[in-house]
Amino acid sequence: MALVPAEPAGGTLCVLGAGKCEDLDLPLLAHRFAAIHLVDLDGEAIEVARDRQPSRVRDAIVLHGGVDLSGLLARLDEWGDAFPDDDALHEAVFGAPAAVVDPLGGPFDVTLSTCVLSQLVLPFQKAWAASENTWAKLAAATTAVHVGSLARATASGGAVSLVFDVLSYDVASELSALRDRPSEELEAEIEAQTRSGAVVLEPDPVTLLSLIGNSGIAAAPGPRRAVPWLWDIGPTLQLVYAIGFRRS
Repeated sequence: MALVPAEPAGGTLCVLGAGKCEDLDLPLLAHRFAAIHLVDLDGEAIEVARDRQPSRVRDAIVLHGGVDLSGLLARLDEWGDAFPDDDALHEAVFGAPAAVVDPLGGPFDVTLSTCVLSQLVLPFQKAWAASENTWAKLAAATTAVHVGSLARATASGGAVSLVFDVLSYDVASELSALRDRPSEELEAEIEAQTRSGAVVLEPDPVTLLSLIGNSGIAAAPGPRRAVPWLWDIGPTLQLVYAIGFRRS
């Protein structure tokens, strides 16, 4: 599965969670897209990423810094020290994708999320002390917002790629032994360890695939999951999955 599908030249690409763009080949993407919208909470990171590109690539890049992709950070003061009840959380989640996406100027031909999903709850964890159940509800809420944002950002018939890390060497040392395995063997081993309870995948790729498939946002034949791969980012080894679909 191509992470950035081969669309007709001259379209638009939106990258949610672009960060420093260390995992993006911006010159190659600038050959394929007339405009590349880089979106991140860290405006300085995407500005630095743009400024190190040659002029023809810089000209294709549109920056959107300071964007809270969780869609919920603005609620921190309102919620205070108490996690919202289910009704308040549902109301916040329902309206968040529009708040995230509408200022970006889409919809876009291709929308790509680059390993930001697992990061969306981190600001809340720094602000709150909460139960495991509360964190599970918040993770589900931020996931729903992110999937909704991807759908809202993408034109009908356009392509969506959700790339997400699920665990790292920091919490699953078994990954080190899998470093040189072919992707299919890696996937089989991870699935076996998941069934045995040796590792827990968060977010769970199977659950996420089902969420997208049941939401009505994906055109037939529905979302597809790529085989996982290991991403070596220096001190940490990440297990990464991708789900792709066409917008209905």
